[in-house]
Order: sequence, then C-alpha cells, then structure tokens
Amino acid sequence: MQRLAGRLQFEHTADGVRIKIPARGSWQAILALVLLAAWTALAIAYRGAIPSNDQASSFAWFNLAFSIAGLLFVAGMLLWSFTGRSIVTITPSEIWLERRVVGLPWDSRTFRADLVGGLRYIPPSCLYKYAPSDHYPSKMELSSGNKLYRFARGITEREACALVDQANSIVKFTNAHV
Repeated sequence: MQRLAGRLQFEHTADGVRIKIPARGSWQAILALVLLAAWTALAIAYRGAIPSNDQASSFAWFNLAFSIAGLLFVAGMLLWSFTGRSIVTITPSEIWLERRVVGLPWDSRTFRADLVGGLRYIPPSCLYKYAPSDHYPSKMELSSGNKLYRFARGITEREACALVDQANSIVKFTNAHV
C-alpha cells in the first residue's frame, strides 16, 4: 500500500484502484463509555438497594438492561473508532464499498460504475467549522439511483481531493466534486 494523502492508502489492482480509509478515533466514544459505565454501576447499586417491590424491581431491571445495551453500543463505537476501515475499490465496471472492523467484513455494497451519478465531499456543517477537529463530521457521499451512500466519515478536504482524483482516473463521474 502506498500513501495517498493524510491517512489514506492505496494500491493498484488488475484493472482499478483500492483505497483504504481508516476510521477516525473519537474522544466522544471514550466519554460515552465512562458515562455508561457509571450509569451501569449506579443501576447495579440501585438494584441491590431496592427491596423486592415488584414495581421498583421492574424499573431496576429495565435500567440495568438499558445500561448493558448502551455499553454494547459504546463498545461497538470504540471498536470502530480504533480498528475500523472503509475500503473503496474502483474499477471501470464497478465500485465496491466495504467496511471492516477488527479486520473482519462488516458491511459491503457494490455499484455498477455507469449507474453511479456522483461522488461528493460533504464538509463539516457550520456548527463544527471552527472546532479543533473540524474534519470529524465531514464525509464522502456516493449517489446511485435515488439513494445516497455515505462513507469515510472524518475525511479531510485534502484526503477527499486525493480520493476523487484517484476515482476520476478510473471512472468519469458525472458529478464528482470536493
């Protein structure tokens, strides 16, 4: 793999190019994990402190189940933040988007290249424009048919330009811009 721009890496395939886009680590996932761990500890303590009144006991069990579901969700966020990768494979005939977590395929979609209408960089909204990590809410968007498919969350403008340039060298998109 060769360095494309920023965090992006690419390699040429037999008839196209494969681009790896690592997920961006998120401090929000760590904060959510700490808050949910505290919530779960309080739920367990609350469950132990409540007498076996049916109504209070039901609430405590609901609270504990909600906490466990939240912890599982945050664990997934952390796994994606630190081990997630988006892989874009572009050939003259098709475009393949794949997401991997811990090296295992999680989600993949294949599009016929002639049916893809556009590849766009979506910059951060004005709310995040001047935040220290202004790249975080940005993303790439691919349109096929009447649907939009988003990928590469947290991509910088420079990385997006490099990705669009590589993509346009293989497939001429009708609407590709940064």
